[in-house]
Amino acid sequence: MSAVNCRHFNGYKPCSKNTSCGESCHSYSTVDKAILVIHLGAMGSVVRSTALLRKIKELNPDSYVVWLTERPSHEILKFHPAIDKILELSFESLLSLKAFSFETVYALDKDLKTAGLLPFLNVKAIKGFSANPITGSIQPVDQDAHELWTLGLSNQKKFFENKKSEIQLLFETCGFEFNFEPYWLHLSELEQAGCEQRRQLWLGSKKYLIGINTGCGNVITYKKMSTPTQIKLVGQIKASFPDAQIVLLGGKDETTINDEIHNHHPDVILSDTQKGLRDGLQSIAAVDVLISGDSFAMHAGIAFGKYTLAWFGPTCAHEVEFYGKGAAIDSDFACSPCWKRDCSKERMCYDHADTDQFIKHLMTWADAQDIESENNKEKETSLIRDASL
Repeated sequence: MSAVNCRHFNGYKPCSKNTSCGESCHSYSTVDKAILVIHLGAMGSVVRSTALLRKIKELNPDSYVVWLTERPSHEILKFHPAIDKILELSFESLLSLKAFSFETVYALDKDLKTAGLLPFLNVKAIKGFSANPITGSIQPVDQDAHELWTLGLSNQKKFFENKKSEIQLLFETCGFEFNFEPYWLHLSELEQAGCEQRRQLWLGSKKYLIGINTGCGNVITYKKMSTPTQIKLVGQIKASFPDAQIVLLGGKDETTINDEIHNHHPDVILSDTQKGLRDGLQSIAAVDVLISGDSFAMHAGIAFGKYTLAWFGPTCAHEVEFYGKGAAIDSDFACSPCWKRDCSKERMCYDHADTDQFIKHLMTWADAQDIESENNKEKETSLIRDASL
């Protein structure tokens, strides 16, 4: 039965596309190979690695793509048109993976959990990282992964010598040429409608909607600017851009921070921080500009094509690709970057972010928006004039 080669076929009941199976089905979609992406890492890293899906589907348009990840990153990947199956790391998922014969596995984590899984899979080719069978230390599968691997072994190379973005290095690790393929997140139709409604509600009579993501993950908490610094920045934005509405973004961990900023600036909007990742993505997609630290939200803003301004203290700004829509605001501290999870210095970098740089970049962006708006008006006037002739 040829239906077994359809990506929607499950073998035990009709799929959601139709009530019966066969090539005559309007949703029939043939597959020719299975590909597995394993990325268990931080949510921002998972968002970044979605850019690989563009290359995978370009080179393998009829492939069946499985993505293995951990909670809560599985929520980020929901509804993605290029992913056929999302699995969370568990014993049951490992049993499911054993049923596949994969053409290629992209093992993107420098992680023993990923490396330990690889020998159990039925796979023709592996790209990325594995483990030394004697010591368990992480090693590159082949020469393509060697550069990204060696950067992790030298602070000098990672912090100062490397000039490539992480996404370029990731593409090269997988054996792909990087042509600035953008990140690829997806909202459902219902989410897109909710995003637009939210945007109109927040924007009101204002001209621009500027979102400030006030937090970051718990691994390196110094990746976010301090609350007093963000209070100062909000005041500067209000003074410089009276036509802009500011909305504070974040999750449950940012509720207290956002409330404190709101106490100082009651006219800013508080987004709902209690509704989870998918709702948070809608909020990020609703704004024109996203201001953040080096965080999941920053990567989501880049994915949705927002003009993204991100502050970098302990981490490396040159590793992030903004695709011409944003900029990094670097710390001027001599010890930055450091990638330290703990710091006992009296003078902390996140207390002294150069907020003037945010205003400078926002002015450049706003001027460009005004020019584009005027050009569009001239085009519309010209079209109306030509139509009347």
